[in-house]
Amino acid sequence: KIQDQGAESVGSWTRRRKIDIFEKKFIFIPINDFLHWSLCVVVNPGMIKNAYSNTDTNEEDECVEKDVPFLLFLDSLKAHQKKKVQRHIYSWLNFEADRLGRFQDLKKDDDNGGIFRYITMPLLEPKVPYQDNGWDCGVFVCRYAFSVLRLRDKKFAVATGRNPKEKKYNMKVLLQNVITKSDESNFN
Repeated sequence: KIQDQGAESVGSWTRRRKIDIFEKKFIFIPINDFLHWSLCVVVNPGMIKNAYSNTDTNEEDECVEKDVPFLLFLDSLKAHQKKKVQRHIYSWLNFEADRLGRFQDLKKDDDNGGIFRYITMPLLEPKVPYQDNGWDCGVFVCRYAFSVLRLRDKKFAVATGRNPKEKKYNMKVLLQNVITKSDESNFN
């Protein structure tokens, strides 16, 4: 629905139930396109301020470990266009932030179309099991969701600093240690 009608079209889903998505650790978004299912998980959306805080750190707190927001994209066939999904999710998150009046202090400095974007909330694709046929994608989406849910007590934090390459490396290490190598992601 969001792909065809925009972020406003799904705004009533959270507004009617008075849900503040920024208080959630995980938001699971199943994606169906061209008879294939994949899963996008929004992780730590309320921690968006931590993505901005590394720009005003001083030399002493460059290696502070903080919970960070990011998107997990899990596609058992690598069939969906992750950039398209990413764009729609950012649009929805920015719409929800506006609707709830959240993160106003970040918006005053924003001139890039929204506070949720790749630089502040990267899309990550961890190495996960893939299907070897054309019909198990729904099962894999359920299994991915269950695996991530089992990680709910783990900390999704990285050392932040001024160097974007270092942050990106730290995010990859986080993915490898917390997701890829975890027992929760073992499908056997």
